[in-house]
Amino acid sequence: MQPEKRKIIVVTITRIESDIIESFVRHTLTFADEIIIYDNGSTDGTQEILDELCAEGLPLVVQRQTGNVEFNHGECMTCLCFAARKHQADLIVPLDVDEFLVNTANTTSVKEILADIKADEVVIIPLVEYKLPQEYHGESFLPWHECLRVCTTTGECNFSPKCIVGGGMVKEGFSLAQGCHYAMQQGKKLPYRQLPFLHLAHFHYRSEVRYQAKTILGWLGTVCKYGLHTLICDYMKKNYQHMLDGCNNYVNQGGKILDESIDLRGFCSSAEVRYADLIKVNLLRTVMEEAQLLAASYVAEKAKRTETTVDILVPFWGVQEELSRILSQIDKQTYPWWKLWVLCLSDAVPEIQAKGNFSFEVVDFSHTAAREQLWGRLAGDYTFWFMPGRSITRHHISQLVTTVLMNGYKWHLVIMQQRGRGDVMDRLVPADSVFAHCNAGVFWQEFASRDWDGAAALQNTLIPSKLQQGARGCFIEALTSPVVDYQKIWRGLLTDSADVSEQEICLFFYRQETVADRLYQQAARENRRAATFSEQIMKIL
Repeated sequence: MQPEKRKIIVVTITRIESDIIESFVRHTLTFADEIIIYDNGSTDGTQEILDELCAEGLPLVVQRQTGNVEFNHGECMTCLCFAARKHQADLIVPLDVDEFLVNTANTTSVKEILADIKADEVVIIPLVEYKLPQEYHGESFLPWHECLRVCTTTGECNFSPKCIVGGGMVKEGFSLAQGCHYAMQQGKKLPYRQLPFLHLAHFHYRSEVRYQAKTILGWLGTVCKYGLHTLICDYMKKNYQHMLDGCNNYVNQGGKILDESIDLRGFCSSAEVRYADLIKVNLLRTVMEEAQLLAASYVAEKAKRTETTVDILVPFWGVQEELSRILSQIDKQTYPWWKLWVLCLSDAVPEIQAKGNFSFEVVDFSHTAAREQLWGRLAGDYTFWFMPGRSITRHHISQLVTTVLMNGYKWHLVIMQQRGRGDVMDRLVPADSVFAHCNAGVFWQEFASRDWDGAAALQNTLIPSKLQQGARGCFIEALTSPVVDYQKIWRGLLTDSADVSEQEICLFFYRQETVADRLYQQAARENRRAATFSEQIMKIL
């Protein structure tokens, strides 16, 4: 009788680790059935390498967000464990990208050893520090090297336990500690047993520049979350202070001074590294991006303290799945001062009222009286339209409000025409950007004469309440038509409402990467030139 096949899912977090991500994925898939990867804002080629690996058909699930300066490793890994459980994981292995699960004790495979772990238990394995004789920059498969295993003066390897969790343990109240050194239920440490033979080969130091970047980003993120005098991740604090003192090379903690030579090629399968050309590393850029995130987070908090309110209006034409997707994105917004209104047909009202996971108002937009009541009930300082078929990032409303409030524009229609990947780069200086002030009437003439994406522009616009009230007739006419007439909406906003045609508006264009952008990059590699987004915008302006 064949033993029951058990699904092993590895969960991991990465940020700016393009030198090692491909080796990690290829090695880990020798024993795991799937890897769930949370990319916390990598800008060094990590994302591009993951895209290529996914394109190969490898069983990867990649989740991306903007670099989070208040990052909490334990909380994020806990969320990933619950995600793995939804993917029917029988066994969940939380790893960092610089950790390679190996067995150097005998010839039993890693997968066979993991198969002995029960669904209702937690096991621990040692994390052992490894390094390479020379600096490593991702040019070859990392485990396929002769390595140095760092030992104590007594010849023992450093033992820092990390846990592996049976899928049945991941239920309400479950959490992982910072660093995944143990698991908890309702805040209490769960019992565990030590798993024999396996250990984690930890390649913390691979090159000086990677070490510096990891130290800087790691410690700054820790301070943002816990404060300067926290004891959490104190090794990062020591390394950071070491760098402040002018020493940029790696410092082993705890007096580990002996290096034991070990050739991992006898214990790991070989693999080819295919995407080394996508690896980028620039320490100054990395630090500048982190500083920019910190500054952006600071000014966003200033904007939040004003408690400026936003009415979010969502037209609903009967597609329940689309509404659920929109509600989910709104619920994730980092800006807290908003109220949601769902505008729908009368026969859809009961269905929507039964679906709400958080508070929102439902308006029967097919009746004149209900529409008029809506305009009287909107009490926010601004209006934001979330059109079906569109997506927003979790910082989207915050960005719009911050731009309006902190720049003091005379007329606050801020159009943020964004193209692309809104989840990773949306808080960084865009690679291709144009900032412009122009006359509203002139902009309308350009808008009307060109094939401009009015839906995208509306999705990225914060409308002052007075202006929204003045243009309500255009919105009603446009939204109740068989096909939404975005030109009618924009004519109402830019020329017909509140005599704004001679007012100055701020246009904020910025480029983000999408599938279309990826195709453009591919075309560029093949020496086929395409006009950049900034060139297109400059023609409009």
